[in-house]
Amino acid sequence: MSDKLVAALQKFYAMEINVTIESDWDAGFTVAIGNHRNGFVEAEHFHAQELDRAAEWLEEKAASSFLPG
Repeated sequence: MSDKLVAALQKFYAMEINVTIESDWDAGFTVAIGNHRNGFVEAEHFHAQELDRAAEWLEEKAASSFLPG
């Protein structure tokens, strides 16, 4: 797993921001802010080789959705 993604997940966990990552073995990952229980804010699909980009996307979306301006 990408170090950037691990760091992002640890940060969101500490901030109590729900993040979902679903894999589809031949199509990559769907990454989302939110979860099935509480709903989703945003979701995006990434190829398996794009986990660093997925981490950057999560950081950007969390900042615009949850962090003060």
